[in-house]
Formats: sequence, structure tokens, C-alpha cells
Amino acid sequence: MLEFIQKQRFIIFFFLAIGLIGTACDDDDDDIEFDARQVSYDLAANENSGIAPNGLNATATFWEFTDDQTIVRLELLGGSTNTTLSHPAHIHMNSAEEGGDIVYFLGPLDGLETAPGISFHMVNAGFDELIAFDGYINIHESNAALGNVVSQGNIGANSDATVEERSVDLMTNGRSTVYDLDANSNSGSVSAGVAATATFTELTNNMTWVTLELTNGSTGTSVCHPAHIHMNAASEGGDIVYFLGPVDGLGAAEGVSYAIVEESYDFLTDFDGYINIHESNASLGNVVSQGNIGSNAE
Repeated sequence: MLEFIQKQRFIIFFFLAIGLIGTACDDDDDDIEFDARQVSYDLAANENSGIAPNGLNATATFWEFTDDQTIVRLELLGGSTNTTLSHPAHIHMNSAEEGGDIVYFLGPLDGLETAPGISFHMVNAGFDELIAFDGYINIHESNAALGNVVSQGNIGANSDATVEERSVDLMTNGRSTVYDLDANSNSGSVSAGVAATATFTELTNNMTWVTLELTNGSTGTSVCHPAHIHMNAASEGGDIVYFLGPVDGLGAAEGVSYAIVEESYDFLTDFDGYINIHESNASLGNVVSQGNIGSNAE
């Protein structure tokens, strides 16, 4: 009898052990850890009374960068809007159904025909904070028509999007070079021009992160200031070669923009070019800031 009981106890223990092992494996599958993470959110076309009355479908992708910084990439799925506008974007508090104030500015999307329909912004909040944030994203027609929301979608705590391994291996300690951009007098609304800096930072082996920063902050205007890398020296002039991030002019904005140029750091820091920051897409002739870069920099 004792031998029978011992056998029964062994069988019960054996199956319990199998169950525990199976549970442990399931837990591992449900709690996958990545060295670096990303998450993508769908932004739905939003009907409005503006130039894109049917709205625009878009995506927002959050890339984990450092402990307290997240790169937010916006993409219009139909590409550029082929307009003379830049479309500002923000992370708002609460769900889209509730509505709420702007908490974080994102990168405006350049509407020109040849623009990529993509923007980037470095948000000063950690990835874990943003994916738990009670918020939503709006993309607007323009700063002059913020009421016309062309694209909208819930993020963070208001979305069931899945966190994945980051698709791009980003450097957090790449090489960096700073170029001065001089204030440029012009006949526009920012007639005295604005001084700025352009910082090129190595992001991957074939991507360079370009940060534009207005020395005195936002211009306090209702436009976004588009920017480009042009061919040749500023004294010669030349065509646009690379689109940079438009700088949001709203008073509460940071006076900073970001872009990823798909060229290596070595290539771009040796490039025969210069940067223009313009008043707006509707007034590209009014250059508010200008400076040589790469092989033309002193």
C-alpha cells in the first residue's frame, strides 16, 4: 500500500512539474524583452472643412532612443499633400474622443510636392512613459487652420498597439558637428531673419540626424518654417537636395526641428552645400536663416 501511495505521489508531482514548466514558458512568450523597442499607431483620416476635406491616413512610430528620449516618426500614407503648407502635429492629453490640450509638439510635415511626407521629432520623454501616456495625436492642416484636423489617432494607454523590436539600429553616441546659420534679412514677416544652428549627428552607418535650432526660440508666427540642404555654397546658390524638418513657428513651440538624411555622416559633413530656412512654403523666396555646411563650412 505504501509503495502504491508513493507511486501516486510521484505521478502527481510529475504532472505538476510539467504544468509549472509549461506556465513558465508561456510567461516568457508573453513577456519578450527587446534591446530596443518600437510601437506603431494608426492615425485615421479625419473629415474637416479645409484643403483635405476627407482627411489623411497616417502612422506614428515611436522609437526607443535613450532612457528619457523617444523619436517619433510620422508618415502620411499617401505621401506629400502637394500644397504650400506645412502640417503641424502634436501629442494631446486624453483620448481623441475626449479631446485635450497639447502636451508634446511633434515634427510638422512638409506639404510641398517633392517633400517626403515624413517627419521626425525627439520627444523628451522615455519610451515607457509614452507607451503608457493617456493621449492621442492630431495632424492639422496648418498653424493658421489648427481647427482642421486632417489625421487623428489614440496612442499609449488609449491604444492596444503591440510593442516590437526596433527596426533601425540607432547610435546614441555618434559623432557630431555644429554649423552656424546666420540671420538673413528679407522682405517677409520675419524681415530681420533669425540666427540658428544646424547639428549633424551620426545615427547609423548610412543615416545622419539633423537638428535645426533657432537661437532665440520660436518665431511666434502662425507658419512653419521649411528648411533644406541645397547644392553648392550659399554665395553661389543651388537646388534643393535634401528636405529637413520644418521649424514650427507657434509661440509655444520649441524652435527646433529634426530630420533624418539618408546619407552617412562622413558624406554629409563633406558635402558641397548650404542650408536655407525659409519664412514658409508660400514664401520660399524669403530666406530667414542661411549657412554653409560640409566642405563649404569654415
